[in-house]
Amino acid sequence: MNGTNISDESEWEWAPFMWTWWVIVQLVLSITGMVGNLLVIAVIVRRRRPVQFTANVLIGSLSVADFLTSFWMIPRPSFITVPPNWKGMLYCRIEYSNILMWISVVASVFILTVISVERLVAVKYPFRFRFLFTVKRSVRLVGLSWLGSAILNLYILTISSHDSMHYTCVTKFPTRGVHVTAGVLLFMFEYLIPVSIMTGSHFAIIRELHALARSFQVNGHVPPPSLKLLQTKPACTCLEFTLAVV
Repeated sequence: MNGTNISDESEWEWAPFMWTWWVIVQLVLSITGMVGNLLVIAVIVRRRRPVQFTANVLIGSLSVADFLTSFWMIPRPSFITVPPNWKGMLYCRIEYSNILMWISVVASVFILTVISVERLVAVKYPFRFRFLFTVKRSVRLVGLSWLGSAILNLYILTISSHDSMHYTCVTKFPTRGVHVTAGVLLFMFEYLIPVSIMTGSHFAIIRELHALARSFQVNGHVPPPSLKLLQTKPACTCLEFTLAVV
């Protein structure tokens, strides 16, 4: 085809889709993630307990974010020729940039951070917990997590555009300084700060639970099995976050 004279109504040209080992692994992981999170959502919806409803809101919202992340990770064919019209520009800024996937990824990290703080408050301040973490506040925190994720990823719309010379999608920062600044800010707000909050929360939870267990032993009482179970939850949540980041 002639690469120097393409009209706005040119047809889209698909790139060859190759079933490489990585594409197969990506597809398997995506389907597994979608099925797993759908099961979690189904369990929460069917077994909704009033006492645990606040936690269910957060865990269910995390599962929704992870489900969407898995969905957007499904391998899809791409185009090697994108026409220079509004459809092509929309494709470059939405599909090619994967902005929807990144929004769900960051929202998942933020919601997981909220869950860590919520667990800390539940352990450290059990009597204030129901007043501090109501259902309405939990829903608002989830909404703020999605809003914050969307705001942090808006820059993707500005760096993803259509190359009118080669009729392809490109990702380009205005300057190297802007590129470095964006990278540093994203690292701080999407990784460093959430990891710091969750690490601090989990250490505080572990310290509080150990202190509670020692108080039982000093008074000659055996710690209840529920307390031992709670002591293992911080490590499980920390492992879940590590897997999500990877």
